[in-house]
Amino acid sequence: MNEAILGIDVSKKDLSIALLLHTSYKKYKVSNNIKGFIGLTKWLQAQGIEQVKACMEATGSYGEKLADYLYEQGHQVHIVNPACIKAFARSKLSRHKRGNTKDREKKC
Repeated sequence: MNEAILGIDVSKKDLSIALLLHTSYKKYKVSNNIKGFIGLTKWLQAQGIEQVKACMEATGSYGEKLADYLYEQGHQVHIVNPACIKAFARSKLSRHKRGNTKDREKKC
């Protein structure tokens, strides 16, 4: 089994995902609904990944269903205060406007 980390940017309509596997990044985007969650599971399986450590911002109700789904699938789920992610990005001299999924996964 490969150890993998997901950084997830949650919005009302979709999920922007960055997968860190060893030293490489892969990006993926799905709808923020059960169809998208199942698509994410299939994509992870196609990458040979059985379990992930998922990190997402606390976005209120938009990310709750995904967090529950991932947890029920046996994944580790970390919901992080957006201010922590922003501070982490600043400490690494990252100058992204917003929504950087790589910063979420590194914070985990």
